[in-house]
Amino acid sequence: MNSLNCKSSKEFWKIVIFCFGFFFLNSCNSYAEEIIPYIIQGSIDMNSEIADVCSVELKITNRTDKAIEKMTVVFYLFDSQGEVVLTEKSNIVISIDEKIEPMENLTKTYSLDPYFCYAKEDEYSLDYLYISRILFEDGSVWEDPFGMKSFR
Repeated sequence: MNSLNCKSSKEFWKIVIFCFGFFFLNSCNSYAEEIIPYIIQGSIDMNSEIADVCSVELKITNRTDKAIEKMTVVFYLFDSQGEVVLTEKSNIVISIDEKIEPMENLTKTYSLDPYFCYAKEDEYSLDYLYISRILFEDGSVWEDPFGMKSFR
């Protein structure tokens, strides 16, 4: 009976060491994850010259050593009470076909008029701004469909 306890004890410690090693390696992996390949800032302009309702100015920095060919920007638009502005859907998705060289910036203004059925007389703000997909010049793709990498 004593040899059975010893055998069970060895199995127990093997399992404990395996579990510890598994969690340790996975936690190290989360620290070694890739960097977010961009920096993005945005602001809403309620008195835009290019839009009747409003526009968004985006400043995007390519943080990689590869040129960006295309990207998809996602954000949510809110009114002054913090309510979602759009009635058809809650977020705005903009496809951008602009090349951004490595470590360079793109600053561009986009009209948001196509996203409105009607406009409230209110000030709008944006939040949860992220890039969900980047196509690089070499054909590689970086994806973050729900912004989980950007907002961890």
